[in-house]
Amino acid sequence: MKTIKTILLLLALTVFYADVEAYDFMVENLAYKKLTSNTVAVTAVDFQNNYPSLTVASIPDKVTYNNVTYNVTSIDDFAFYQSPKLTSAQIPNSVRTIGTYAFWGCSSLSGVTIANGVNSIGTYAFASTAISNIVLPNSVTSIDDYAIYNCSELRYLTIGSSVSSIGQYAFASNNNLTKVTCLKTTPVAINNTVFEGVNYSICLLCVPVNSMEAYSIAPVWSNFENISEGTTGGGDDEPVGANFLQSEAQTIIRPEKLLTVPVELINETTLSALQFNLYLPANVSMCYTNGQMDMWLDANRKGSDHVLSTSSTSNYITVVISSPSSKPLKLNSGNLFYFNIKTSFSNAGDYVINLKNVIAATPDANRLELPDCRIVIQERYYRGDANGDGEVDVADYVVTNNKILHRNPSPFYSDAADYNMDGSIDVADLVGITNVAIGTTEKSIGGGN
Repeated sequence: MKTIKTILLLLALTVFYADVEAYDFMVENLAYKKLTSNTVAVTAVDFQNNYPSLTVASIPDKVTYNNVTYNVTSIDDFAFYQSPKLTSAQIPNSVRTIGTYAFWGCSSLSGVTIANGVNSIGTYAFASTAISNIVLPNSVTSIDDYAIYNCSELRYLTIGSSVSSIGQYAFASNNNLTKVTCLKTTPVAINNTVFEGVNYSICLLCVPVNSMEAYSIAPVWSNFENISEGTTGGGDDEPVGANFLQSEAQTIIRPEKLLTVPVELINETTLSALQFNLYLPANVSMCYTNGQMDMWLDANRKGSDHVLSTSSTSNYITVVISSPSSKPLKLNSGNLFYFNIKTSFSNAGDYVINLKNVIAATPDANRLELPDCRIVIQERYYRGDANGDGEVDVADYVVTNNKILHRNPSPFYSDAADYNMDGSIDVADLVGITNVAIGTTEKSIGGGN
């Protein structure tokens, strides 16, 4: 089966070579292919001599060409295929997919940072590279066949909490793998090829608290002879690998105005301090209690071990989290801190809180620059809730009817009143609101992208 799969992929590669589409433009040594009018993929520059001089692939979340700004949403199939001098890659959280063979055969590629946002890792994406440590963030749901295959230098692998499928031979032939950290509380079903070639007697499996029993009896996962609970594991020989802040998308449904936002720190490097600037979008403000900003450390970071301090300017909030050298931030994969915000959105949609200029320090005073973090706040509503009170009832029928009659009701939310989402408010929306109000139709959430 393995041989057949390899042959099929090689045949696909041959066909792909014969039908290469040229990139659309280049900006700062990276080639881009247009996907839509406002999105692009990073792509290959020349398959026979692909990125011959590129050493660092620092992929931006946006790129501007000919006065048009594009969102960078994917890394194309074969994008950095066999780039001979590529040593490191930083993938932003705007990227959703990493394509087939994206970094295959990059023999000098030793460091990869994948920000939270990537959903899928393609077949052979990081195969036959020199990576020693890789963190697949919590946004990743699927890992395709042979994704991180035959990486002789790979010692540390972290698998995020949202993964639902792992393809065959995904982590096979990584003979020097010494620690696998899996953040998913329930073991995902895998076949016996996934870790083929890994030494189960030496490689440590680290799993979340209260998950050891599940992993110890799960097929394939139970092959690991050493399972550590708490997703820590390791020892003094810790890797200097991927480090980043992340937060899953936070949903707030009208009429709620207050929201608690958790922020997680994923760090494979032991850190003593962390600093960043927090930028709030319009219609979002920080909450205060007794004159103090509502921002606090997780329970396991409180007290004398760690300290959180803030200062504000007109444009952003500077946050510093520090700890004495005796209590550093070691291999943390849980929420680091939280903050409360209040919102006054007039329209549903996705709004972004940015954490920028993220700087960390190690116990020996080395300075590290971490990727920016984007926190998406999803403003949603109940379809038909025209007055924004959280219910769909006769009051919404009345204000929508008044809107149709040009009586300018207030408050009135046109996005929610447009029940059938056809761009106009008319009697068809009154019918939809009535059906929900009398229970004929179940109340549903609107405002998604």
